[in-house]
Amino acid sequence: MRIRDYLIEISQNYDRSDPLSSPTQLMLRGAEQHFNEHVPAGIIIRGSGGQGNATMTPWVAFLDPDETTTPQNGLYVVYLFSTDLQSVTLTLQHGVTKVRQELGPQAALARLSEIAIAVRNDLPFDMLRGMEYQVNLGQGGWRQSAYSAGNVVAKRYATNPCQSRKN
Repeated sequence: MRIRDYLIEISQNYDRSDPLSSPTQLMLRGAEQHFNEHVPAGIIIRGSGGQGNATMTPWVAFLDPDETTTPQNGLYVVYLFSTDLQSVTLTLQHGVTKVRQELGPQAALARLSEIAIAVRNDLPFDMLRGMEYQVNLGQGGWRQSAYSAGNVVAKRYATNPCQSRKN
């Protein structure tokens, strides 16, 4: 399955009221089998639609074990779905969970933003061309704000095939 088709499939079928055993949740957790052929060897692929309860922003992360083995801390690349599932953003992201545990919610947002800016400032200018510095995942809660704060660079894609052709 092509990456685009996988992302559209998730966006069209993800339902927060479905149990974590639903086909779309299983597809998210089985992201490795869908992305493995497209990703360099050694990269850890993880997908999630939540733990315990369905998340507002399902995701598929690509972790370089030299940097991190968990999306809770460190830098990694991740597809983050918007809360309305109308878009997915590919972002270089800093993990939010560990920072929140260490600093608390408000201080964590400030620290995540500082980290993102520092990393962005260290990237060559040519790598930043065409990339977004702000991400808007829609209304949700602390986690959506934290993902925005921890974003280094991003590229947003519409998940509605009709919108994709217009962009």
